[in-house]
Amino acid sequence: MRHTALKMTTNHSYLRPFAVLVLGLALASAASAQRASLADLQQRIVELKAAIAAEEFKPLLEDVPVPDAGLEIAAAVHTPDAQILIAGQNFGEPNGKEIVLIGTGTSFQALSISDWQDEAIAADIGTDLPAGSYHIVVSNEVTPPDGGDPVLQVDRFDVTVGAQGPQGSEGPAGLQGETGAQGPTGVTGPQGAAGPQGLQGRPGLRGFPGPQGPVGPQGPVGNAGPMLDGRWIFESSSCGTNRRCAYTVACAATEFAAMGACGDSGSADGIRVIYSGPRPENHSEWRCIVRNRNVGSSRTVHRGAYCVDK
Repeated sequence: MRHTALKMTTNHSYLRPFAVLVLGLALASAASAQRASLADLQQRIVELKAAIAAEEFKPLLEDVPVPDAGLEIAAAVHTPDAQILIAGQNFGEPNGKEIVLIGTGTSFQALSISDWQDEAIAADIGTDLPAGSYHIVVSNEVTPPDGGDPVLQVDRFDVTVGAQGPQGSEGPAGLQGETGAQGPTGVTGPQGAAGPQGLQGRPGLRGFPGPQGPVGPQGPVGNAGPMLDGRWIFESSSCGTNRRCAYTVACAATEFAAMGACGDSGSADGIRVIYSGPRPENHSEWRCIVRNRNVGSSRTVHRGAYCVDK
């Protein structure tokens, strides 16, 4: 594709005079890469104004192959502190050849540049400029992205200076834009504050029994328990053949039967103990109930109770 050194954002005819200056400055910039003097800069401004006033157009310029460095104004705004802020791209680095003009028709004036960056420019316009609509012209020698000699680039944008008009009506909603690419993962944020205590959850299901644990070590021997201070009472009686016999060993009324026993002498197996323990209705007595299962003879039943003070 063939480009011209003049890169315009619109096709309005009043931008065509810039081509005259662009051709001359593009040829001059190819001959010298040194920083322009103050006189050179003033001369460039004069030539640019003259090209605008003459309203000349050189079709031949369209056939001159000059690389496009992409200088483009995207927005311009007048601020309350009497500045014009210009945003865009490929403005280039300050090199003594950068120019910002403001004007209407064929009348333009150069602005004092207070800050120049590749994507933003700030220029002072003072307080004497009447309110109205103006053209902003930005010019600089910019090195093309693919390298090579600097190329003179010019772009134009309209800006309103002075009081702001009334709020216009809201325009129709635009079309839904395409989803942008996934951005990179952001840095981890700081730890947030602890939240409030949650509600008590429901009990979980009963788990399976765990495996049998190993046998623990032998514990220490415990202290000796208290000794009961009491007395034994022993009695013996005969239980007849094939009979059920019940006996009571009675302690004193101020005592209770702490323990006891009953049975035969152990020489025969005819006696079966049915009950041997405290009498439920009177703990001062030890109750003994046996049966003599021997059908041939009676058996002697021995019994005893250990009586302890209440």
